[in-house]
Amino acid sequence: MLLNIFTFQSGDFYNQSGFEWETIVAAIIAAIIVIIGYQIQKKNDRIAQNRENSKQSYIQFLNDFTEGTVTEVLNEEYYNSLSEPEQKKYKINSDRQKIQARDKLLLFGSDKVVKAYLDFIKHIDNVILNGTEDNQEEYFNKILTEIRKEIYPNTEITDDEISKYFNGYNRHY
Repeated sequence: MLLNIFTFQSGDFYNQSGFEWETIVAAIIAAIIVIIGYQIQKKNDRIAQNRENSKQSYIQFLNDFTEGTVTEVLNEEYYNSLSEPEQKKYKINSDRQKIQARDKLLLFGSDKVVKAYLDFIKHIDNVILNGTEDNQEEYFNKILTEIRKEIYPNTEITDDEISKYFNGYNRHY
């Protein structure tokens, strides 16, 4: 028997001692599988939550962006018809909403979407500071395209279609 302990040539040692290695090994394997499965599920839940947060931030960003654009730019006559205190109140609320939406975009947006937004803002700064030609619609189109690609990675909607039919700079209805 001593020879069997050191050489492990016989399964009789394990059976004689009443110790069942198979049960312990199976339990350890099962525990490892459960832990790995839990970690994978936790990661997938985190990814799904981040995706949902991104979608909500994109919706808020686009809604707030559209609201300001429609009222201040496309319906300039209406905006100008407001009294000065009404315009000021509107501007404060609009700016607050835009800043909150921008902050959510920064927190929950993908790097590509945030980068497209930064390019858009830098372009506006260049237009204001350097008199560069204003091509906001192209930069805004890039934001829309990147949002679409993130939400639907296999999208068949082209940049050109987004520009022609969905970009508010190019379509006013």
